[in-house]
Amino acid sequence: METYPLTTEGAADKLNDLYALTDRELAAQAMAIALDFQSWVKINFDVTPAQRTYIDGMNADAVRFFGLQCSAGLLFRIDIELDYPAPPTEPSSTKWLTLESTIKMATDGNGNKQLTGGLKFIVDYVS
Repeated sequence: METYPLTTEGAADKLNDLYALTDRELAAQAMAIALDFQSWVKINFDVTPAQRTYIDGMNADAVRFFGLQCSAGLLFRIDIELDYPAPPTEPSSTKWLTLESTIKMATDGNGNKQLTGGLKFIVDYVS
């Protein structure tokens, strides 16, 4: 599978590739991202040395949460976005990665489901 830069556009291109997979192939990717989010990102994106360092230094609980959320998102083929602005020129900025979810799952009395919403990763720089 093709790799892309870890950017807003690259993440969108990667998601398009993933959603072109069969359900079985996509389930394998979902399992991989759930089991090892950091490795999956580094294998599936062309990360810079600075991005690799950031990914390797992420909190373990956050990594597990991100992986599980992404896995569920992939299995249900929901929209997953990455909002990744260019880093500031100020060297004293701290980088934050936030995951926002607008996912809503509902079921009616007949067993029909309705799934709406998506996931959005937001990279922010705080001075």
